Amino acid sequence: MLQKLILKGHPTVADAVINFEKGFNLLTAPNGRGKSTILEIVSYCLFGTAALRGTLEEFPTLDAQLLFKVKGRPFRVVRSKKETMLYEGNTPMASGTTPVNAAILRLMGYGLKVYNVANHIRQGQVNALTDRLRPEDRRQVLENTVGLTVIDKVISELNKVLLESAADLKANVALQVQPICPEMPKGFIPLADREEVLGSHKAFALGYRDAKAKLVKAVEPVKPNGTILGAEDLDKLREDVKAWSTKRVWVEQATMQVNQLTANRKRFQSTAPEQPLGVLPREALLAMADLDKQIGLLEQERGLLTKPRLTQEEIDADRLQTRLHRLVKKHSELMEHRVNCPNCGENFVPDCEGELEDLQCEIKGLIPEATYLKLLDGGLKGTEKGQYSEATLITEEMRQPNVARSAAVEAELLELYKGFASDYKYQLARLDNFERETATHESNLIQLVQIGEQIAALGDLSFDYTYCGQLEATLKHQDSLVAAHAAYEANLVHFKEIVAKNAILEAHIHKLEGCEEDLQRIEAFIKASEQYDYHLANYELEIARFNKRAEKIAELEVKVEDHKLAIAGLKETKKRIKSFLLPSLNKAASALVTIMTNGVIRSIQMLDDFSVKADGKRVDLFSGSEQAVINIALRIALGQVLTHKVFSVVIGDELDASMDVNRTGLLWQALANLVKSGSIEQVVLVSHEDEPVEIENLKHINFT
Repeated sequence: MLQKLILKGHPTVADAVINFEKGFNLLTAPNGRGKSTILEIVSYCLFGTAALRGTLEEFPTLDAQLLFKVKGRPFRVVRSKKETMLYEGNTPMASGTTPVNAAILRLMGYGLKVYNVANHIRQGQVNALTDRLRPEDRRQVLENTVGLTVIDKVISELNKVLLESAADLKANVALQVQPICPEMPKGFIPLADREEVLGSHKAFALGYRDAKAKLVKAVEPVKPNGTILGAEDLDKLREDVKAWSTKRVWVEQATMQVNQLTANRKRFQSTAPEQPLGVLPREALLAMADLDKQIGLLEQERGLLTKPRLTQEEIDADRLQTRLHRLVKKHSELMEHRVNCPNCGENFVPDCEGELEDLQCEIKGLIPEATYLKLLDGGLKGTEKGQYSEATLITEEMRQPNVARSAAVEAELLELYKGFASDYKYQLARLDNFERETATHESNLIQLVQIGEQIAALGDLSFDYTYCGQLEATLKHQDSLVAAHAAYEANLVHFKEIVAKNAILEAHIHKLEGCEEDLQRIEAFIKASEQYDYHLANYELEIARFNKRAEKIAELEVKVEDHKLAIAGLKETKKRIKSFLLPSLNKAASALVTIMTNGVIRSIQMLDDFSVKADGKRVDLFSGSEQAVINIALRIALGQVLTHKVFSVVIGDELDASMDVNRTGLLWQALANLVKSGSIEQVVLVSHEDEPVEIENLKHINFT
């Protein structure tokens, strides 16, 4: 039961202290004074920010306290931005938003969703269960309120887990194949013995192969033919060859020098250059250099004169466009602040009418009348800014004089070109070339004299190449004979060494005959042994996996069966809850509507298809006030079924908003009957009506 609400700091509702009494409480006030907000704050005190239309940040100064009773126990909840507390009497129960929300949920046994069905009938929601919902939608609302949808979600999640577990079980069963233990091969060698056995046989085979590899085919050397000169004659031959070779080198070098000098002499033998015809003397040509300098300076100036991209008319037009855009924009900004005069209704801009007129006159002075009228029809909006910045326009203006100056420079250059010999530079180049050729010719004459002197100084260059070649061939033959005899003696010694070594190797090879076949046999045994070890290790791994998978299969089978049992149990639970819900709801609603209507309406039935009837008739066949009573009875009954009268309070917000005075009186009387009968401990009704009927023990709260 509600006892007292203390409200401070709400942005739209004045600070207030509202005392509630047991029985019928009527809260009235003119429209817009916050009656509905009072009920919202009650919900906020009980269930936190989820009950607010907005976030707590929108209510920084809100400070609310609610005193209430649950099953006769007094409680007080305090909520503000700084503090959230729950007291039982004066004893603190919980501190902080989350702990307080959890404590109230434990205390009442339900949250905001059930509260909005069982206790709080919001504005415009009187007939929500019958008028606005199809039977299927009504079933969904009831199941969601009762919590059956949660069971459906749990069943859905369990089905997903069941399918996953069943798929996992199937996959593991498909993989479960009994491994086969491998058979030990013939000639199996244990791992500990393999290295020693293989090493000894490899040593024998290696020695055998090494000995065979070291066998060398011995070929006896042949003694060379030919007579070798004596030492004295051989020395004389070497000296003659050396002398002739030295002279040949000198002759060849001198011949190359003569050939080079001869080629140079031919190159230097040229005729003297001729004086070019039609060329002025150098003094006359140099006198024209000043005129050439003037032309160069003017050509340089012409290159520096940057011509503008825009004409002065284009510059002025772009400036006008930018100015017009700025004026129109300012006019639009002022017009956004227009208001209507409360007296005459005229539209105007406060304190800026004179400025608006000045702007319009200025705009009109910038553009033609037709353009101004077109802009005026559009509310003086939508002009575009000029294409160029002011800095660009200033630069273009600075370049305007360049047009005239460029023309003047071109005219001046044309006059200078006329008075300037067109072949001046050509004549000067020809004169320079003639002078260079003359200097070259004089230098060549000096070189020719020097070359002749150098050739004469070399003397006779004749040489007998045939005799020199015979001497060199004889020396070469003698050297080859000496080398051949030395090689023969060395090869003969080497031949005898090979023959001796081969005899020793052949004896060793005979001793090791057959060791390679033994090595191949041992290697085959070891390979088979290794393969057996590998397969045995794999078998041990596979048998471990087999046993582990068997354990997993057993676990999955239990898990699948457990989930099947859980799903079946939840389905049965939902079935039993539904079998209890409708009969309980119908019984409670019928008792309530009988009390509320003094027996005029005696039964309410929500059928298995979730359609609703009262006294066997459709609800829409009753009057508006009767429909409201039926819906309220249904809502209260649902709340009683869900909450077991933990919080026996009915809060109604403008339940009579669409009713006339007579229907409102009937509705109020019906609620008063519930209080009188003890079916409901407290009614809190928000209304714009003062009191259409006389209610016994009415607590009237005028919230003004």
